[in-house]
Amino acid sequence: MRLGTFIVKMGETSIYKQKPSIGFRLFRSYIKAFGDMVFYRRTYTLGRENIPEDGTPILMVGNHQNSLIDPLATMVNLIPRKMAVFVRADVFERSPVFFKILRWFGALPAYRATVNGEDSLEKNKHWFEIGGDEIMNGRTCLIYPEGTHMDKYSLSDFSLQYLTIAFEAARRHNWKELYIQPMIHHQQEYLGARNSILLAYGEPVSLKPYYELYQEKPRTAQRKVNQIVRERLTNMMLDIKDTPNYRSIFYICKTSAWRECIGRGVSVEHLPTVLPLEREMNNLLAAAGEKDPQGTQLLYEMADEIIDGENTLKVCDVDFEKNIGYLHLAVYALLMLLGLPLFICALWPYWMVWAVPTYAVIRSSPDMMESSLLLGASLLITIPITYAISAIVCALVSHSWLVTLSYVFVILPALGIFAANYQKWYKRLVEKFHYCFPADKKLKARVAALRLILQERVAKMKK
Repeated sequence: MRLGTFIVKMGETSIYKQKPSIGFRLFRSYIKAFGDMVFYRRTYTLGRENIPEDGTPILMVGNHQNSLIDPLATMVNLIPRKMAVFVRADVFERSPVFFKILRWFGALPAYRATVNGEDSLEKNKHWFEIGGDEIMNGRTCLIYPEGTHMDKYSLSDFSLQYLTIAFEAARRHNWKELYIQPMIHHQQEYLGARNSILLAYGEPVSLKPYYELYQEKPRTAQRKVNQIVRERLTNMMLDIKDTPNYRSIFYICKTSAWRECIGRGVSVEHLPTVLPLEREMNNLLAAAGEKDPQGTQLLYEMADEIIDGENTLKVCDVDFEKNIGYLHLAVYALLMLLGLPLFICALWPYWMVWAVPTYAVIRSSPDMMESSLLLGASLLITIPITYAISAIVCALVSHSWLVTLSYVFVILPALGIFAANYQKWYKRLVEKFHYCFPADKKLKARVAALRLILQERVAKMKK
């Protein structure tokens, strides 16, 4: 049974075809166009030159922060490279049709004892061999050794199964060279649409120097390679290891980076600038925690009080930094008012594309699934339906295919982008209003004073 780029039969080998079908390429281009132009505010890519040339056996290993978002973002980011990705097996077992679609797109099932039961692990051998053979035949494969997506900017423990896949694949193919490619996803925010995302690719690790050790002591070889891979990942990402103080550390890292960006005249949403600054602050806090645990803990308690105060006031920390005034608020509100008619016009199909899946499915799902469900529902259901209806109505009214095509492929996406941004701008308007007219002036003054003290102490740490 041919399914696009490869053949799938349960219990048999999957044949990897180097050239994808036209249908596969069109669908992938559709995902990329929607992601780059509508869903994401901006996609940043760093270190792409570190990836060996297409056709080289590569097992790409990444941190996992946002369910479906991560593999899709990587697969379209590396076009025209054709990728496979290991995903949780229970997704495949929902229906035979869903299984075929996922395999057509390059997904491979990975069974986990905690989800699928101990007995299911025997099935991994079959799929690990298929994935390993596809890698050795020149396909880039993506895997997340954490086993599930995280709800924090941190790197969890790795299962060493990814190295079993790699070493065993090399063994079956006469110890042909294979690379482990570290890569990271960094989301500006986990929830909703119109956020920025950064993908960074580190220096690959060749398994060839470890083949001899693997034949003698396989576990030792796996641990050595795993240590290198994890080090390269943590050197690229924001990895907050102090879980009990996570909220305070993340706040300090984020706000410290924001202040530096504002000082440099750089947008606080420019992730290639923000991420290194956050990482630097995280490292400083970790070092301070070892030198002066008590003093660092007091710093975290101060940050906690600031966070609680800002949440109570319903304000954004950036407004304290910029100290916005009444004139700024008035101009912002006027611009929002002027944009309101356009937002009303954008409710079709925006309301159907974004709001319906949000309230019908996403609100009852775990937070970390929100963006993925929104992306999946809009790509597969709401966009095809609403755009088809829009095209039919426009064609009947205008009697012009040129007008219809312009409306469907230019105007509708632009309206969708504006509507999604307008909602974010409205949220900021509310935050700015609460900053200028706080419900508790004493609390605002207390938060402002604590912020200055915290900034002074952070500045001393940087010297």
